[in-house]
Amino acid sequence: MLTWHGMLFVGQGILVEAGTVAIDPALRSISRWYLGLWGSWFVLGGLAFGAAGRAHVLASPDRRRERAAGIVGAAGGLGLFVIALVACIG
Repeated sequence: MLTWHGMLFVGQGILVEAGTVAIDPALRSISRWYLGLWGSWFVLGGLAFGAAGRAHVLASPDRRRERAAGIVGAAGGLGLFVIALVACIG
């Protein structure tokens, strides 16, 4: 979810910088901030959490249970994302 969130920041920033999406000139510096730093940190943080989760599952004696818990957690996060998207929150 962090990686997805960061990629949204980076993707929108690229579209703004390319001139495809117009924004208020006063918000341009904020858009560059999100593109260059904030979004990138979210992407890297998501990849780091994913790597840590994978290492934990591989080291666990009960991989099946760990994998099931991960799937339930990811499905819950995806559900919250869809609800927020439909409700225009965030």
